[in-house]
Order: sequence, then structure tokens, then C-alpha cells
Amino acid sequence: MQSQIVKKLPVLYISHGGPTTSFRDYSLMDKNIVDNYCDALEDFGKQIRQNKQLKNIIIVSAHHEAKKFSITQGNSPQMIHDHGFNQIFNFVTKSKGNQNLSDKLYDDLKKEGLDVQKDNNWGFDHGVWSVTKLIDPEGIIPVVSISMSQNWNAEEHIKLGQILGKYRNENLVIGSGSVSHNLREMFSQFRSGLESKYAKDFKNFNNKIVEYLENKQGTERNQAVVSLLKEKIYKINHPTNDHFFPIFVAVGAANESKGKCLVYDELGFSTSIVFE
Repeated sequence: MQSQIVKKLPVLYISHGGPTTSFRDYSLMDKNIVDNYCDALEDFGKQIRQNKQLKNIIIVSAHHEAKKFSITQGNSPQMIHDHGFNQIFNFVTKSKGNQNLSDKLYDDLKKEGLDVQKDNNWGFDHGVWSVTKLIDPEGIIPVVSISMSQNWNAEEHIKLGQILGKYRNENLVIGSGSVSHNLREMFSQFRSGLESKYAKDFKNFNNKIVEYLENKQGTERNQAVVSLLKEKIYKINHPTNDHFFPIFVAVGAANESKGKCLVYDELGFSTSIVFE
């Protein structure tokens, strides 16, 4: 009797917007952008929760960076409100952790030569709970969060993704960041209704990322995405690396899986990709 071939679960790279985006708050971003993003993630969540293979979510958040790759601990990681939006301070995620998975990830990352540590002082920041709120609002699927490394080495983050890719039989791997993250330009764009100074450049950068993620695979895609760090617009679009680097984890985990847009936003503030 032939063994059944198990199809790997998807990988996501999500531009998660602001802390209030998942609450469908329209004060910071255009209503259509917010609704398209929320609708897409909610629909994806409804579908993926029906997949009996899915046991956990492993997420790398733009809002957790440390000297070493750091893994959340415990079955009930703390809720972190790392933002200034008083209107959502009462929100508490229903997502839980999975200590057994945290331990296994720690052992595997260490064995593969990555500089990794267990982190009892961090929990679920808004790069995590703003995503799981839409994908799994009832917190049925356990979540483990991993930080980025402050060495800001793209190849190491790709390697992290490649290791996480081995978990895809039972785990949904997510890189939670943003294709664009120049907040000053973003707020200027949406509050004034006028195109920001760099809007054209942001659009070109966003479209190039989408082209690479959809039309390339494996090593070729990895190298193409790394090359974006040399673009002049990169440092303008990303004054800090934190929101871009989860993309390296996502492409590493995706490997040869094909990418397609789950959400398209021409400026890149909600552009999100699914790799299947």
C-alpha cells in the first residue's frame, strides 16, 4: 500500500498594517485597503482552519527583535500592547502558545547552527495578534513566535525560514512585517489625499517585490529579494530593517512553492503574499 503524499501547508508574508487595522479602523488608512486586507485574511483563515493537517502557527514578527533568534515560551505567552492606541488596550488575544513546539524549535535551530535563545520575557506583540485575530479569531490554533536577529543578516533569516519550512506538514509559517514602512510618508499620503513625495518609487518597489515573489522560486527568488537591500529606495522605504526582514524568513520557508498575491496594495502597506 502506497503512503499518502502529504501536501505542505502554505507560507505567508503579511504586510500587517497598524495595530488597529485588524479592527477595521479607517482613521489611518484608506477604507478599501483596510477592508480588502481584513477580508482576505479572514477568508484565508476560514479555509486554512478546515485543513486537518494544521496543528500550529509559527510566526516571525517585525515587532520582536533580539541579539539572538528568540522563541516565545509557555502555553500562555503574555499579551503585549506595543503601540499607543488607547482604544484597543483592552483587547486580549485568544491565541495560546505551545511549549512542546517551542522546545523542538529551539533544539532544531540550535542544531542547525543558528544563534538562538528561549525568551520568557516576550509574548504576542501586535505583529502576531493583529494577524491571528483575523486568521484564527477564536484562538483554536496554538502559536509560537520567533524574533528576528539584530545581526540583520538576510542569509541567516533565509536559513531560519528554510528550517521552519521543514515544519510545514503541520504548521502554518508566517512572516509578519510590511513591504512598505515609511510611516511619515504613509500618513502624509492618507491624511492629505495627495501622493506622497516617494509614492511613485514606493509603487515601483512594491511591484518589483510582487514580481519576484510570484515569478521566481527557490534560490533565484531568495537572491532576488536580497538584492532589494541595495536599492536606493529601500532605506527610504524602510528606515529600519525590522518590517522587511520577515520576508526573508517567508521565502526561505517557501522554497520552491509558488507565490501569489493574497492582498495587493500599490503602495505596499498591506501587500501580502501566500506561497503554496
